[in-house]
Amino acid sequence: MVTACIVVVPAILIAGTLLNEAVRSAALVLPMFDADDWTRLLGEHPWLAPALQWIHDKVDFPDVMRTATSALATWSGSALRASFSGVANLLLTFYFLFYLLRDRERITQTAQLHLPLSEPEFSQVTRRVTDTIFATVFGTVAVAALQGGLGGLMFWGLGLPAPVFWGVLMALLAIVPFLGAFVIWAPAAVFLGLSGAYTSAIVLTIWGTLVVGLVDNVVYPILVGNKLRMHTVLSFIAVVGGLVLLGAPGVVLGPLLLAVTLTLVQIWRDRAAAIATPPKQRDPVQGP
Repeated sequence: MVTACIVVVPAILIAGTLLNEAVRSAALVLPMFDADDWTRLLGEHPWLAPALQWIHDKVDFPDVMRTATSALATWSGSALRASFSGVANLLLTFYFLFYLLRDRERITQTAQLHLPLSEPEFSQVTRRVTDTIFATVFGTVAVAALQGGLGGLMFWGLGLPAPVFWGVLMALLAIVPFLGAFVIWAPAAVFLGLSGAYTSAIVLTIWGTLVVGLVDNVVYPILVGNKLRMHTVLSFIAVVGGLVLLGAPGVVLGPLLLAVTLTLVQIWRDRAAAIATPPKQRDPVQGP
């Protein structure tokens, strides 16, 4: 019940709001990229004319927005058709979650009994699993949600369309290393500046740089510390590979599988080193 109140209910509410804002924002953003607006931007900012003209020639923004709107409508219809399957999966998830929480100790003991690992090696694996899940869920996901919330809050404060939609996108991009919320708010600040809303552009830039961009440097070490113990490149490969192969659960399962693999490799190396090292010879004078 605690999990349902903390995770499921807010997720359902946010998903419904996100879908409504995504469809509505497409209709609001589409008129911003018509020929008259591009002509006006070229006239007001001649120093940007080559870049804007190149973007206008290479990218058909109205067609992109129409495609995105159609995709959202198709996805929403599929989501409605799959609602029964989603409810069934949710019930199964809570069914198994109950027993995993209740019988955690017994499951751990059974796993230790059947795995070819000694007690210290099994403790090493379980500790790495716990640290990776904690770092991924309570660190990466929590900080990304905070960044998305702060970004969406500023979009709402500045009167930009669909703040929930853009906030969720910023949160999703903040999960992936080398990317971040700036992929959303930086172009929005540039667009505000080109549209003449210089105050809003400056406020969004300062907020995005000092608050959204730096909050992870403050919050993440507090939540996680050094629990993940994984290079940034490996984290990127694990997250992106997990998303490609496993979908949304890959955000957690990708780093988890890589962390377990690295731990098992380290255990194998320690065993090989122990076998290669000859035992110490006893002193013949002292005897046994």
